[in-house]
Amino acid sequence: MLINIDLSNLLITLVIGLAAGFVANYLFGKRNFSLLTSLFLGLGGAFVGGIILPALGIRAWGIIGNFITATVGALLLLFVVSLFSRRSGV
Repeated sequence: MLINIDLSNLLITLVIGLAAGFVANYLFGKRNFSLLTSLFLGLGGAFVGGIILPALGIRAWGIIGNFITATVGALLLLFVVSLFSRRSGV
């Protein structure tokens, strides 16, 4: 099976993920995450938001919709991580 990856779509996804990670980082309390951590946070947020929001009946289209979905998902990830970090005393 051949996987065809469009470089422009990959670049747009990375930029949206990075921007969403930075925005979520800022909105959640200005933690000083590195560039790579913000990127992973945004990409993970896009994955989480892409699963949770449609399950709630919320659909998003276009670049702005993808950015909002990724940001909401990243905020959810940060919230879950903060719950576990408070319990462990870190």
